[in-house]
Parts: sequence; structure tokens; C-alpha cells
Amino acid sequence: MKLMRAVTGMRVAFLAGNTTFTVSQGLVLVSIGRMLGAEGVGIYALALAVVSPVFLLAKLRLQDILATDRTALDQWPTYLKVTGLTNLAALVTTSIIATVWGPELLSIVAPLALSKVAENFILAAQGAAQGGDELMFIVRSNVLRACLSAGILSGALLAWGSLATALWLVAGAWTAQFVLTDARVFRRHAVPSEAQPAPRMSTVLVDLFPLGLASCLLSLNQNGIRILLELEMGTAAIGVFAATAYLVRLGTLFSRAIAQLLSPAIRRANQSGQPDEITRSVRKAADLMVILGASSSVVGALVGPTIMQIALGPSLRPSWQLVAVVLSAGAFLYGSMVLTMGAVGLGLHQMQLWVVSVTLVVALTSAFVLIDWFGVLGAGLAWMVGEGTRFFALRRTIRHRALNLAPRTT
Repeated sequence: MKLMRAVTGMRVAFLAGNTTFTVSQGLVLVSIGRMLGAEGVGIYALALAVVSPVFLLAKLRLQDILATDRTALDQWPTYLKVTGLTNLAALVTTSIIATVWGPELLSIVAPLALSKVAENFILAAQGAAQGGDELMFIVRSNVLRACLSAGILSGALLAWGSLATALWLVAGAWTAQFVLTDARVFRRHAVPSEAQPAPRMSTVLVDLFPLGLASCLLSLNQNGIRILLELEMGTAAIGVFAATAYLVRLGTLFSRAIAQLLSPAIRRANQSGQPDEITRSVRKAADLMVILGASSSVVGALVGPTIMQIALGPSLRPSWQLVAVVLSAGAFLYGSMVLTMGAVGLGLHQMQLWVVSVTLVVALTSAFVLIDWFGVLGAGLAWMVGEGTRFFALRRTIRHRALNLAPRTT
């Protein structure tokens, strides 16, 4: 069966679950923007810029591994122990960084880091559900997480006006969600084999570390640019850029849904020795994502600034040029998300690290120059250059790799 047929069978509820969570995070920004202004959004975005790369490294792309690798799912206790240790290290690391930066940032980073620990375990559970074709579990998990985050944060800001207090409450709620509901999914889909001993934790860490590092470096494409922008122009500027960049999240929910729905078919094609089928269908889906994303940049440039002013207030209204550039960066990001799932299915862990490293150098080098020239718009241009570099490098590399893996006839 063709991989692309999986897309035609997408459940409306599955996409709705992803949509609900993405919209909820937009409501979080709206609440912060309305109640705390551009400075509030800026400090929140800066905290995310510190926390997100470190916890993406700690996550080790475990969600994708459990979704596409049957052996990993069957040995889930070992994999969770490893990611538990890496998340603990991430918690300590981000606390140290925030302490050095200043007490105001630490007050936001500390609860945000704890929520990221819970989120990483929730996403691992969703990976196990993907591996077991239990898509409705992901729907329920995302809807619950969305309601908890948006509802608790908005209510706490109204009651106390403290972003730190709101984030502590969200962290506690997400932890309770994993422990009380999501953790059960592992035992439903794992089939431990006595003939296959559990892997050593050190082996798992060495194998998955390149994936985590690739995700960390990839996150720095945008988050590194945010930090440079904050250092150059201040917290309010990073607030405008981060709020505009959130428009891209509305597209990533669809591209992530495509990638998640392809994962069972990628696993089957991988097990049957058909790498050419993986690369052909994944590239086709990725190209479609880029085309749709590029089209959205035109519409977004026309209506985006007005919508953002209405939702977030005049202090966070971007220029139409910034909206167009950011959505163009998003178009390449959408395609890369689909390509990355195919790369994971092909076992191209080291390759992703090289691609993302080159992308990061290109993005940050561009940011040093373009932010100085164009301000916030320059940050968007640098992000677009970096994401475009990543997309074309991934697309070319997985095709080359799949051709090498394909069986040859004589």
C-alpha cells in the first residue's frame, strides 16, 4: 500500500486534536499579550528560547522512535529511563543559564522547564500510541493538555496577574496528566520479548543522542535568532517576532499530523525493505506542504497584521513584510517536518545532525548581519534562509540515501 494513502484516511478528530492544542497555545499568547503587553510576551518568548533547545536535546526524538521502531516500543522502560536522566540534566542546565541571566528570567524559566519535563513524557506516550495505531489516544491527550494549559494560565493571570504563578500551575497539571492518564499507553502496545534482552542505557543514549542534538540545533534556528534579537533590540522586539512566528504554528499542526499519520506506513515499508517507497511518498508530501505554506504567506501578509492587532493589541502589531517573510520560513519548515519523519524511518540519525548543523550556521550568520540591517524584519529573513537551507538539504539527502539502500537487480 502506498504511503500517501495514509493521508487520505486521516481522521477529522485526529487533526482536530492537534488543532485544539495549537490554538490553545495561541490563546496563551493572547492572554499574556492582553494582560502583560509586549514586554510580557517578550520575557515569555525569551524563556522559551532558553528552555526549548535544551529540552529538545533531552527528548532525544523519543516520540518518533517509538512511533516507527517496533523494537524500541517493546523495550520502552529502558528508553524512558534514559529520557528521564536527560530531562533531569536539562532541568539543571536551564536553571543555571537562567540564574546567570538574571532573577526575572529564572522566575519564568523554572516552572517552564518543569512543564517541559512533563511534556516530553506526554509526547513519548503519544509516540507509543502512534506505534500502536491508537490515534484517538493522541486526540484525547492533546485536547486535555490544551484545556489545562490555556484554561489554567488564563485563569491564573486574571486572578493574580503573575506569569510565574500561572506557569507553576500549568507544570503541575501536565505532570498529573502524564501520571494519571497518559502513562498507561505503554503497556497496551509493548510486547516484551524474552529472546531479545533489554538494551543497555548507554547504548540507547549513544544511538539517540544525535537525534536529540539535531532537534536542539534546529530549535536554535529560531530561538538563537530570538536571543540575538533580544540582545540587539530588547524584550519588546522579541515579543513582536515571537508573536508573529506563532502564525507558523497554525501550519505545523497540519504538517505534524501528516507526519504522524505516515509513521505506521513508514514503519511497515521499512520492515519490508522498501526505502524507495518511503522517500518517494515523503518527498511528495513535503513538496505539497511547501506549496501550501508559500500560498499562505500571501494571504497572511494581507490580513495577518490586522488580526494580530485585534487579538494581541497594538504593541504587538507586525508589519506585513514581517508576516510574509515569517510565513515563507514556515513553508520550508512544514516540508522539513515531513522529510524528517522519513529520515528517522530510514535510520538517518547522523545525517540529520550534519544537515541541522549547517542550517544553524547559515541562520545565525545571516541573523548577525540582517538584524543589524533590518531589525525585526532581519530576524525573519534569517529564519527563512535557515529553514530553506534545511529543507533542500534534507530532501536531497534522503533521496540519495534511499537509492543506496534500495535492492539492486542484476
